[in-house]
Amino acid sequence: MQESNEKAFYLAVLRVLVSLWLLKEMIFRWPAFDVLYSNHSFLQLNPTQYFSFFRLNAGFLREHYMVLVSICMCLLVFNLLGIGRNIVSLLLFICFTLLYNFNNMFTNGGDEMSMLLLFYLSFANSFSFFTLFKRKPWLPQTEKVYNLLSNLAAYSIMINLCLIYFIAGMYKLMHPYWQTGTAIYYFANYERFSVFAAGGKFVAVPLLLSNLFTYGTILLELGFPVLAWHKKYRNIIFSLMLVMHLCIYFFLMIYGMTVIFIIQYGLFYSNREVMLAAGKVKLFFSKLFNLVKVKA
Repeated sequence: MQESNEKAFYLAVLRVLVSLWLLKEMIFRWPAFDVLYSNHSFLQLNPTQYFSFFRLNAGFLREHYMVLVSICMCLLVFNLLGIGRNIVSLLLFICFTLLYNFNNMFTNGGDEMSMLLLFYLSFANSFSFFTLFKRKPWLPQTEKVYNLLSNLAAYSIMINLCLIYFIAGMYKLMHPYWQTGTAIYYFANYERFSVFAAGGKFVAVPLLLSNLFTYGTILLELGFPVLAWHKKYRNIIFSLMLVMHLCIYFFLMIYGMTVIFIIQYGLFYSNREVMLAAGKVKLFFSKLFNLVKVKA
């Protein structure tokens, strides 16, 4: 694990995708910042327990929350371009940790997963590709340590994803609605999540279909930690998980979590496999662009 950065290309892709995802989240939430993070909010939102544990002055930080937001935005741009490398990545993790702990109510699965990714990426060499300036190699021994940290970070992300799916599957397995196969039926009729139940509409879900989706979801989540590591089954399990997450995205309206989970799948492939796939995509769009250019 010291000889090379085994996931160099996709770690760079992941750095870019996470930065873009967080930039999008910041822009979309901008109108609500004063309500979520300031001292002048009409909501009674308390900071998380970490503020008291680290003896941080929540009132002072809330009064100057836009300074922290501005720092987060600048760091995201720097991280996107690979400026400052791991120092910027670490500062980005610290700043977003502070921001997301301003109140103990407004976070979701996507936020929490993005924080974990920022933490792991702060140790990784995700700067071999897609950077504004090329990195100069260090001494061989230092490079070996950097490769080791980078590989450990990549595999930590992969193991963490497997654990989350497994725990989610076990939780469902122990829940009465999931045990009886009716969980999807109740989700489909829950107005807060289901696009079909908008306006109090009743959604008739056939029992067979409800059982299929309910038990199928459990099997996918429990099977992922095993099948994702086997080359023979990897494409199949990722395709099925992609369909599951797309259903969650479009029908249950859980957006952030869906995207942040899917973008991690590429780490399960080797550098060569990912770069080969990227080359094919680039060639396809190049041919498509040339075809459009000729027709025009």
